[in-house]
Amino acid sequence: MDVVADEQEGLPKREQRTLRRRRQIIDAATSVMEREGFHRTSMAAVAEAAGISVGLIYQYVEDKEDLLLIVLTDVLEDFRTGLRAATDGIEDPIERLRAVFAAYVGVLDRRRSALLLAYRETGTLPPAGRRKVMDAERTKLAPFLAAIDDAVALGLLEVDDRRLTAYHLIMSAHTWALKNWYLRDLVTLDQYQHHQLALVLRSSLTPDARVRYAHLL
Repeated sequence: MDVVADEQEGLPKREQRTLRRRRQIIDAATSVMEREGFHRTSMAAVAEAAGISVGLIYQYVEDKEDLLLIVLTDVLEDFRTGLRAATDGIEDPIERLRAVFAAYVGVLDRRRSALLLAYRETGTLPPAGRRKVMDAERTKLAPFLAAIDDAVALGLLEVDDRRLTAYHLIMSAHTWALKNWYLRDLVTLDQYQHHQLALVLRSSLTPDARVRYAHLL
């Protein structure tokens, strides 16, 4: 999914240029901060990586902390739009759970650098920035919970704690990004998604549902 292209569709050319410039800055900041660390990153280094002047960056951000917050919230917005698109029109809750998990892992695969930066540098943000990131983080749980709740209501799943089940999937997705250096030599992205979802479904599908969703096991 090309998020930037989707954002730009139908916009005036000036706004398209603004979005492209913002994307340049976000991508450059992610790369430099991941490599150098937040405290050693300078706005000049980000500007050089983005191919723009330092003065132009300050038309988009107030300071380095603001730039970090924009980088982190950008990847969270990528999750929001990606998960919504992946589940749109899927009525079957187990298939919806499969779709949202696949989309989640897919975003992490594309945005590994930003995720690693988030793990390392979120604590650098001021309290208001941390709260904003944490609030956005919590919204990622909603499509998982909705699918699990619907599956339980239909007698397809039996789970002791729906939130823990959802977070188990979320954290197994994060493992793909955090340990990608190792996992990519063992399995493909699709194989990893299938394996991790199957672990959850084998332990929680009801007997009749195990037959119905044998293709996911």
